Amino acid sequence: MKIEKKWLRIVSLALSLPATIFVSAWLSRLLVVEGILEKWMGAVLFLTLVCNSIFLIVFYAIKNKR
Repeated sequence: MKIEKKWLRIVSLALSLPATIFVSAWLSRLLVVEGILEKWMGAVLFLTLVCNSIFLIVFYAIKNKR
């Protein structure tokens, strides 16, 4: 199966989303446990990273729809 070049970014971001969620959750937890960030800041960091990835997927999909 060949993927069109214009959809390559979207597919690569979508495939990397589970790893992004796992790594950002691990990093946020590590920073909270080490006392570098407070608990609420760790949650905000996690949500920011995940929401940014989802936003990029939607943005590129809308941009390449035409």
